[in-house]
Amino acid sequence: MVFEVVDNAIDEALAGHCDDIKVIINTDGSVSVSDNGRGIPTDIHKEEGRSAAEVIMTVLHAGVNGIKDDIQVELALQWNDTYKESIFCFTNNIPQRDGGTHLSGLKAAITRTMNSYIESEGLNKKLKVALTGDDSREGLAAVLSVKVPDPKFSSQTKDKLVSSDVKSAVESLVNEKLQEFLQENPRESKIICEKILDSAKAREAARKARDMTRRKGALDIAGLPGKLADCQEKDPAMSELYLVEGDSAGGSAKQARDRKTQAILPLKGAYVERGARKEYVDSFESAIDWLLSEARKGHDVQRYKGLGEMNPEQLWETTMDPENRILLQVTVADAVVADSLFTTLMGDDVEPRREFIESNALNVMNLDV
Repeated sequence: MVFEVVDNAIDEALAGHCDDIKVIINTDGSVSVSDNGRGIPTDIHKEEGRSAAEVIMTVLHAGVNGIKDDIQVELALQWNDTYKESIFCFTNNIPQRDGGTHLSGLKAAITRTMNSYIESEGLNKKLKVALTGDDSREGLAAVLSVKVPDPKFSSQTKDKLVSSDVKSAVESLVNEKLQEFLQENPRESKIICEKILDSAKAREAARKARDMTRRKGALDIAGLPGKLADCQEKDPAMSELYLVEGDSAGGSAKQARDRKTQAILPLKGAYVERGARKEYVDSFESAIDWLLSEARKGHDVQRYKGLGEMNPEQLWETTMDPENRILLQVTVADAVVADSLFTTLMGDDVEPRREFIESNALNVMNLDV
C-alpha cells in the first residue's frame, strides 16, 4: 500500500501537478506520504459505490485523470560479448520486472531495424537461416525508461505495463534513433551485426546437434544392432530405411543409395550355400531351354545369392532406384501366428524347420533355386 501511495505521488509530479513529496516513517511503524499536488478525490465512486480514494488505492487501473502529455522515452543499450540478454524497464521511475508494452515495442524495433540493416548491407548473403529477435538481442544490455502521464498496469504491484499507446511510441522512436546510429557509426554497426550473425549460426548448429542427438537416441533405445548409415532427410515420411544382411550387402547398399533419403542398417548375416544342378534331356524341355538360351544372347544374366554380390550400380538400378523398383507391402494379419512361423524358419532349433519344409515342399508354386 505504501508503494501504491508513493507511486501515485510520483505520477502527480511527473504530470507537473506537484514538486514536493514527503515520505515519513513514524515511530509506531506507520508511514505518512504527502505531496503538494491536486490530492486524491474522496467522493463516492459512482460505479464502485466506494470512496474514490479506496478505489484508487485498491482497484486495478484506477488513477487520477489529468492532462495527457506526450510519452517520453529514454533508452541506453550496449551489445557485449556475452550470450545473455539483460533489459530493465521503468515507467515513471517504477521498475517493471515483467516488462510490458514498452518492452514489446523495444524488442520489435531492435529486431526490425537490425534485420533491415543487415539485409540492406548484404551481410547475410551466406547465411542459410533466418534471423530471429533472440539473435538480435544476444549479449544486449539495455535500460528503458518511459514517462507516461496516465500509465496502466496489470496489477497493483505495477510489475507489467499494459498501456497500449506506449508500444507504438517506443517502437517508432527506437527504430528512428537506432537507424541513425547504424548509419553514422559503420565500424560499430559491423561489429554488432557480426555478433548477431554469429548468434544465428550458433543457434542453427545447436539445433542440428539436438536433432542428431535425438535421432541417434531414438535408434539407440530401439536396440538396433550394427552401424546405421543415416540419411540427410529429417522428415520420417520422406526417409527410407534399408535393413540388409551382413556387412557385404551393407557396403554395396551404402555406395548405391541416395544419401538424401535412404538410410542403411546392416544386420548380422548368415551364410547359406546352395547347390546348382544341371540336367540334359532330349525332349520338349530341351527345346525350351534352347529358345531361352537364344533369347538371352546379347544380355548379361546374373543370379545372386544376396545383395552383397551386386555392384553398387546394379543394386541401385534393380532395388533402390525409386523410378524403377517394385515394392510389395508386407502385412501381418495375425502377429502371434506370424511370430511363431518366423521363429520356426529363422530360429536356432533345426528340427521344426526341417519338418515345416518337408510338410510344405509340394505346396510351393514358385521356387527359385
